[in-house]
Amino acid sequence: MGYPIPHEKVSEKSITWLKDKSWWPVQVAFQAPWSGQNTVNIVIDRMGMMAARGVEAKWTAFPSGPAKKEVLISGR
Repeated sequence: MGYPIPHEKVSEKSITWLKDKSWWPVQVAFQAPWSGQNTVNIVIDRMGMMAARGVEAKWTAFPSGPAKKEVLISGR
């Protein structure tokens, strides 16, 4: 998502499609950074890599995988 620079914006057609599906802003669920491999999500958020491409995102940390699965299955 961060390369190449300058960042290429996501197309309006893609944004409209996401909005039509009620998937806007994009919601990102991840386990907190102490889980190691999920640290990249924090970097993407803090460096504004998605925003640089015109993507609005809501970042939500979960304490465990099962908690993420419950939200996913419920459609929230």
